[in-house]
Amino acid sequence: MAVENCTTCGGTHIGHNKCPYTLAPCVVCGEQTVMACSDCAIDGKPGVHVCGYRDCRDQHEREQHRVG
Repeated sequence: MAVENCTTCGGTHIGHNKCPYTLAPCVVCGEQTVMACSDCAIDGKPGVHVCGYRDCRDQHEREQHRVG
């Protein structure tokens, strides 16, 4: 059992019949994404999803991690 070119994340999942990643809105722009901030997830913070746009990542880093 495998899923190739997953419609959610684009990857291949062997042993799964659906994507194991959570699709949620980016906390900055609201676009649906499976990408998330690992630091926020480890800390147990809510709203960990941040899309791949540079501006969204930079804003998240400034607001949540005091970077930049």
